[in-house]
Amino acid sequence: MIGWTVNQFWEAKPVEFRLAVAAYVDREERQLRMLAWHAANLMQMWAKKGSKITVDRLLGKQKSDFLSPYDFDRWADKARKRKREAEGLE
Repeated sequence: MIGWTVNQFWEAKPVEFRLAVAAYVDREERQLRMLAWHAANLMQMWAKKGSKITVDRLLGKQKSDFLSPYDFDRWADKARKRKREAEGLE
């Protein structure tokens, strides 16, 4: 949930929606990193000597499942192109 009402969603321009989604993803990633930082600090007490538990190790350096604004634009361009091709315009 990006925290919008139904009216805000329908009145928003696509660029505003993409920016809101990007902001939401950033908030979620920051919160996840903060949680991983706390977990790493707690887990470090029981880790073997010499091993280091890090935030990146806990998170597996995974990319977000969400589309970045750049990826969204590329995806939307491909979808528009497929639609035009299906309609015989290209």
